[in-house]
Amino acid sequence: MGDGALGAALALFAALTTAGAHGLIKWGRDKLATRFLLGLTQSALALPLVLIAPSPSPTMWLWLGASAGIHLIYQLMLVRAYELADFSVAYPVARGVAPAATAVLGIAILADHPSVAVLGGVGLVTGGLLTLSLGRRISRTGLAAAAIAGLLTTVYTLVDAYGVRLEADPTTFIAWFLLIDGLMLTPIFLAARRGRITALLMHDWWKGLLAGAITVAGFGGALWAMTLTSVGAVSALRETGVIFALLFAAVFLKERIDRRRLAGAGLMLAGIVLIVSGA
Repeated sequence: MGDGALGAALALFAALTTAGAHGLIKWGRDKLATRFLLGLTQSALALPLVLIAPSPSPTMWLWLGASAGIHLIYQLMLVRAYELADFSVAYPVARGVAPAATAVLGIAILADHPSVAVLGGVGLVTGGLLTLSLGRRISRTGLAAAAIAGLLTTVYTLVDAYGVRLEADPTTFIAWFLLIDGLMLTPIFLAARRGRITALLMHDWWKGLLAGAITVAGFGGALWAMTLTSVGAVSALRETGVIFALLFAAVFLKERIDRRRLAGAGLMLAGIVLIVSGA
């Protein structure tokens, strides 16, 4: 398997795990508590890797700090969107703006050179995501939170792509990012849920732990994929997690999946074929 194909496979794996983790957050009674547990689990699982990975360079510390800060704001926006809208609406909106914007900025900033097939696939994936989000009832606040989360996805993807490429061994950035990022939400959660912390954590503990475990596997794979193929291709393939999110919403959250959503999923599948063939 060539680097491009391996990168595509890792990105698709990240799509599956990301959708699962986000679905578990939405499923939780208190979204902030579930996201806090996710981060705590993520940091605990990353700690052994931190102990054996090479130490970050001074430059990498700057990129780790920037990435963790952006991810924190993204997490808060996503939690707010999930509090205000159906998962099958908020998730597509949050992810819909990312693939095309990431591909364009990846070319401009990171000097990526995606093939015509990859660019065409990015376009189809983006079109499918937008089709999924059209005609859905969502409040202005929920829409704004989801859209901001989507824009921040583009920003953190580019920052992460640059950071993970700084060193020959990508495990340094991956390990330290997962450790730091997992702890960033702690003071906010403790302050916002003061007096109810134990009760909240006991109610949805397994959802947060499971979400954290699959996040480590999926996000680590996505960062590794960025060292093997263009960041635009990785971003687009990760966003196809919306297909898995639709299944999750239908089976576990009992949300209705109509023809428009199926049409959007079809466009995304066509985009996957193009991206994989051109990677």
